[in-house]
Amino acid sequence: LDHLVHTLVERVVPYYALKQRRQDLNFEGPDIETQKRMAILKRAKNYTEDQIQQVGDSMYTVASESQPARVYDVDVDAYSCSCLDFP
Repeated sequence: LDHLVHTLVERVVPYYALKQRRQDLNFEGPDIETQKRMAILKRAKNYTEDQIQQVGDSMYTVASESQPARVYDVDVDAYSCSCLDFP
């Protein structure tokens, strides 16, 4: 157990701290959340009006691009979506 704690404190934590610092300075490129958001925004341009239905003041259903029979619930006021890719 002591060896595990030593390895975590002496090697693993500094590695990830440096990795985070490099990411903060954009040496590692965008972080995972930003990468996912960029991919979502890129795919969002492929949607057409007939794939999006308004079901309430701020509620929409959006058909999946890969599985058109599947729909996702989007609430623009609550900033939520039932899709798996939503951050």
